[in-house]
Amino acid sequence: MDLARQRNVDTAQVDQFVNPDTCTIMPADSAAETYRNLKSSAVYDFYKSRNFGMHWYGPQGSSASVDAMIDVIQSARLYGLFPQEYHLREITAIRNNQNCEARMRLDALLTDALFTLSSHVSHGRLKPLVADSTLLKGSVRLATPADIRAYLALREPAHEGYQMLRSALASIYDTLGAAHKQALLDGVTSDSIPAQHLIKKVEINLERWRWEESAWGPDYVWVNIPAFEVTVFRNEKEVIQSRAIVGAPGKPTPIFSSAIECFTVYPYWHVPRGIAVGEYLPAIKKDISFIPRNNLDVLDRNGNVLRYDTLPWDTYNQRNFPVFLRQREGTHNALGVVKFQFDNPYSVLLHDTNAKGLFRYENRARSHGCIRMEKAVQFAHYLAENYTRYSSKQISGYLETKTMRRIDLEEPLPIHIRYFTVTYDGKTLQQYGDVYGHDKKLIKEYYQSAPVVAQKRPGA
Repeated sequence: MDLARQRNVDTAQVDQFVNPDTCTIMPADSAAETYRNLKSSAVYDFYKSRNFGMHWYGPQGSSASVDAMIDVIQSARLYGLFPQEYHLREITAIRNNQNCEARMRLDALLTDALFTLSSHVSHGRLKPLVADSTLLKGSVRLATPADIRAYLALREPAHEGYQMLRSALASIYDTLGAAHKQALLDGVTSDSIPAQHLIKKVEINLERWRWEESAWGPDYVWVNIPAFEVTVFRNEKEVIQSRAIVGAPGKPTPIFSSAIECFTVYPYWHVPRGIAVGEYLPAIKKDISFIPRNNLDVLDRNGNVLRYDTLPWDTYNQRNFPVFLRQREGTHNALGVVKFQFDNPYSVLLHDTNAKGLFRYENRARSHGCIRMEKAVQFAHYLAENYTRYSSKQISGYLETKTMRRIDLEEPLPIHIRYFTVTYDGKTLQQYGDVYGHDKKLIKEYYQSAPVVAQKRPGA
């Protein structure tokens, strides 16, 4: 389909495509060639709003802006992206062609590259393209590489985690030899270059940061699953960092955001059905004393406590389990002495634990999906002092007297449960294990969808 039909523009209008600087009127078939195989549908609308005048070439055909955009494309790998994805091969091939059609095509390619690069740095390379309205209006000054990079910087995530990781990526490139560095900047993704494995890990974590739809604000809780850590921030400063236990690979902790609304001192534990039927029921059938030994109550659907020794346990199974199990409060409770609640469809909690020895392990993917926090009691005191009408002294009193008490926060505290396998604090680039195999899947998707660049042989 030709361009006129594709864009619902009549041929008479298309015939008026003009480059006032260097070109004469463009015929419709040349216009169709100019805008073929572009990634962003917004590019055509951009030129239409300019009466199809060129954007990158200045008066008398000056090309400083052209050179600036090409320079930025060639450095795309420093953003964790690929230069070959922004028409670099075709741009290079026609760069020195002086005829009108080639210049119009080059101008369109550069604009498409900028629209695409802008979307990739702000929303992620694996997400649908989103056109920036400021580009559509042509209101951004883009005369030099610094201009373009400054514009892209405004589009990148504002998260400190992203910014630090981007700086780490640049530092990695600075440590490489000239040949390896150039090959990687050219877009080579083969693992024959030693640094490639680390660079790929950094690149996919940059992509994860780009998927964050908004900033997290000054106060929040961040659970990084692969790091087995819970970090609490206030006014963008870390105030608590705690080791954590997360879901085992077969029962992974989900990735989501919510907000902590309350916490309970000396809580009950309502045993999830999967655990009750899959793990506890076989033990009960084997020895009914499992129930009192583990301080369990058996409840009916209305929450009434039943006599456990009168129930037909031998008839219960996965399909027929008409009761509920609840573990009574106390230091023996699986939730420990405090739990933090936030709305989510996974029944996931952040809580203390009665199995504190597990925090000694390096690999702490050992729960059924909930997050156990080593410094849970400290966190409870922090919440009481900063988000409730209660005092730290009152919390200590409830803990000492083993009093069950629900404490509501006056303002919910956001919590973000995420999966980042590389972080950088300005000094140390910390790598974490791919505990759930998410890296493996993302690397496959991220690099198989990238155009292939052959690595040049030495001396070639």
